[in-house]
Parts: sequence; C-alpha cells; structure tokens
Amino acid sequence: MSTLQLRSATEGAEVLGVSFDERIITVCVVPYEQPTPVEHRGELWTETFARGAFDNTLKNVDPTSIRVNRGHDKTKTIGKVVALYPNDPRGLVADIRIANTALGDDSLGLAAEGCLSASIGAYNRPSGVISDRYNRTRRVVEAFLDHVALVENPAYSGAEVLAVRSRSVGTPNMDSIINAPIFTWAEQRLDPVHRWARKRLGF
Repeated sequence: MSTLQLRSATEGAEVLGVSFDERIITVCVVPYEQPTPVEHRGELWTETFARGAFDNTLKNVDPTSIRVNRGHDKTKTIGKVVALYPNDPRGLVADIRIANTALGDDSLGLAAEGCLSASIGAYNRPSGVISDRYNRTRRVVEAFLDHVALVENPAYSGAEVLAVRSRSVGTPNMDSIINAPIFTWAEQRLDPVHRWARKRLGF
C-alpha cells in the first residue's frame, strides 16, 4: 500500500530562482543523498532520497499535470510544474509556473525574498523504501511525485528556491521623451514663478 508522504523542510530543498516576467520559479524539490530527520508514523526517523529515486516514475509523466500549492494545502493551488529535471546532481529540480492570482503574486514575491522554500508530496510503495527499524532510517529508492508545495519551513534545508529570474522592462526612449522641448515648455507654463513673470511682463 502506498501512502502520501509530505516533506516540509529539508536540507537541500530550495527555491533556485524566480522569473517575474515569466512567473517561473525554479526549485530543488528534494535533494538527493542527504540524510534528514523526519517524522514517520509518530516517530523521528532519518530519511534519505536516493539518487535516481524518480528515474522510472517520471518517465511518462506530463510535468504540467503536477500541481503546486501553498503549504501542502490542495485548496490553495498557485500553479503547476512546467519542467522536471530528475537527473540534476542536486536533486529533483523543477520549473514551476505561478498563476496570475493574488496568492500567486504573494508567492512570487515571498520566493524572491527568500521567504519560501520547496517541499515535496510523494507516494512511496513499501518496495520503494529500504527501512532499518533498529536505526530508524529510511532510504527512498523509488518515489512517485504527487505535488510540489511552497512552504515557510521545508523538511529538507536543501529544498529551496534556486532562482527567481527577473528581467527589467527597458524604456530606452523614455529619457528623450521626458526631456523633449514640448515638455520643458509645458512645465514652465505651469510653474507659478514663470506665470507671475509672464503676467508682469505682459506675456
């Protein structure tokens, strides 16, 4: 029987970057080969996602079918995954597109400021986890990605935003327009000192 595992703050899970113009956030959803304390069935275990844990399970998955939410709350969907990079040496990396909503805007801003981290929601079958009950360790060798969440406190500290790619909007002609003679003339016409002088001189 598979169960949905939520991992809310871990070393290596991070936001790698944010692009405001494209509304894209690049995240490391879960790092590979990084032992992390997690709660498992009411007990504290040390869990590690093995490199290659998603190699087979993501082969035929359309990335855009995977949703992104805030805090693992599926009523607070803020976007979807648009690209997955399971072979990245850091871990499972994803590009997520954030919806043009109030909560989406909030999430973009917080991610850019480093206030949000990435977190994984994944299913594990018993055959996909090597457990050591005596030492309370879990090594995940196969996992099924259910969703991605943006959270304040990730389970893996390496689950993070990797990039918020921003691009400034260029206005190369703005200075020449602002400094055009017609605007200078209009500004002078509206200036009270110039108006007083024109009146005194009979202009």
